Amino acid sequence: MFALLLLLSEDTAVKGTEALGALEDPRAIPPLVHAVETRSPAVALAAVDALAVYPGGITHLSRWLLDRDRSIEVRVRCAEALGRTGRVEAADALIDSLRRRGLPPVLREAMLAAIRTHHPDRVDELVTQISRDGTPWITVSGTVSLGYAMAVAGRFSQPEIAGIGALAGTIAGGTVSYLAAQAFPTEAEDAAFITVNGILGTGAGVALGAGVLRGNPDAAGWAGLGGEVGGLALGLAFHRIHQGSVNDSLEAALMGVATAAVFGGALDIGVKNGLSDPEGQGTNPPFVGAGIGLIAGTTFGHLIAPGLRFEGNDWALVTLATATGAAIGTFAPLAGNERGALPAVGAAAGTLAGIALAGTVDPDWDALGSGAMGALYGGLIVGGAADWAFEDPQITGGGALAGGLVGMGLGSLLADLDQDPIDDRDVVLMLYTTGWTAAITAGVQELRNGDPFAQLGPLLVLPAASGAIVSGLSPVLDVPVTHSSAAVSLGLMAGYVGGSAGELLVDDPVAGAIVGGNAGLLLGSVLVSPFIGVPPTTVALADAGGILGGASGIVIARGFDDEPDALLLGGVVGAGVGFAGGALVGHALRRSGATRNIALSMPRLPDTARVAVVPGVVQGAEGPAWGATIQVFGW
Repeated sequence: MFALLLLLSEDTAVKGTEALGALEDPRAIPPLVHAVETRSPAVALAAVDALAVYPGGITHLSRWLLDRDRSIEVRVRCAEALGRTGRVEAADALIDSLRRRGLPPVLREAMLAAIRTHHPDRVDELVTQISRDGTPWITVSGTVSLGYAMAVAGRFSQPEIAGIGALAGTIAGGTVSYLAAQAFPTEAEDAAFITVNGILGTGAGVALGAGVLRGNPDAAGWAGLGGEVGGLALGLAFHRIHQGSVNDSLEAALMGVATAAVFGGALDIGVKNGLSDPEGQGTNPPFVGAGIGLIAGTTFGHLIAPGLRFEGNDWALVTLATATGAAIGTFAPLAGNERGALPAVGAAAGTLAGIALAGTVDPDWDALGSGAMGALYGGLIVGGAADWAFEDPQITGGGALAGGLVGMGLGSLLADLDQDPIDDRDVVLMLYTTGWTAAITAGVQELRNGDPFAQLGPLLVLPAASGAIVSGLSPVLDVPVTHSSAAVSLGLMAGYVGGSAGELLVDDPVAGAIVGGNAGLLLGSVLVSPFIGVPPTTVALADAGGILGGASGIVIARGFDDEPDALLLGGVVGAGVGFAGGALVGHALRRSGATRNIALSMPRLPDTARVAVVPGVVQGAEGPAWGATIQVFGW
């Protein structure tokens, strides 16, 4: 009882766990388990140590060992406690847990140490105990490393066989490293860490060698070889204390490449704008910057990546930030200065900013999607308006950039204010609106200028503005996909009829199509709206009837007259008759209630039917020709 009282108080809880452990009474297990799962970290760790005394605590320690909701400190202490028990079942639990994928490296090391220290007779079982095989990474590392080394050796000895040396080194390196990885299994996390450091070390060495001694390929080759050796050595030296996963190593590599692009690109911009004279100094500053950036970025990435946990929306944020940076670098006005590598610098800086933001914010998919579409529409609207008004590339680019940034902010804000998540209704309605406005704008330009693409500005501004307006109204507009599709299909049918009528009456199909299409879209919107409530199924059958009737009318008219006007008239009359017939059929089905059975599965052949494609010879007017026949059996 005294031990339980000590456990209840936060000030004496650690002493309480020690007292419960010293009791060696199985009834102490439940309060100790409760302490691990509910109390402060210090008390939880002490309770884990106390549970090691009891054989009944092994089950709980083994469970917490793989519990991702437990802190890493508690999981490591569980591994140590299981080792101290000295019991066979505890060793079994440790060895079985080592087979699990995705164990944190620090936990895996603690489990291995517990077996080596307290169960030395089971060490032989650890030879092949890895949670995730690193053979592919070791193979890649050996292939690249030895291939590059042999290429450099060939260049310095006999340059004409450098390619053969690289090929031989690649094959030999891949083979030897694969066999070594099979003989001495390595965790994928460790192998990835070593491989990334070796490859990026080679790249950094080549860049530094080419940058420090301009125009000296031998220097780049030797420096790359030195960087390779240094990178592999660092990977081998630190892989056991590195706590990152495979993804963490790849994230570190991404940060290294992005930092190299920022440093090297910034120096390239400076060189192109006359801030230095690399030729006179015999150096190549962009390469120097890239080498330093690769080393610095990768090192920093290895330090922080294990603390970041990226989800799908985080990578979407990084992608959006990268695109934003590239847009800034591409469209930012420079007042006559050379742009150089500024787009690449902007993209790389955006990547780094996205990684930094992903570690502090957790944007949802709605905010990211709305922000991206807002950036697109804002850039098109303002940039298109600038092109429409000024036709100056600098002004157009600046306008597109400003509009994109403002649109991104407004889109994200709209998603935050709208409690209804973005769904297929919003996306389809926005796309229909944008596409329809673009088609009408192109048609109007065809009427006015004889070229639908005579002016780029209106084609950018008007469709984007209409799509942005509909997106902004998404909190109050909730149109089912079937209804918006029905209205658009009716508009397309009316556009066909209007275009044909315009050709017959005024020799202007474009004007007729514009008028008819807009009228049909308006009529369709009213028909499927709640005010009238025509079912989309009825509209779909009417459109299908119109298409069938129009095609039939053209075929029938062709039998009497082959003049274009006669064919158009036949198509218009047939489309009208077919549309009316389809509407009547849809209305009748709706009233009978049979439409509920329309959405059936796709038809399929009976189980006894067989279809065969049989090649053969077809006799044509100019002689035989190869063909084929489709034969159906058992219908």
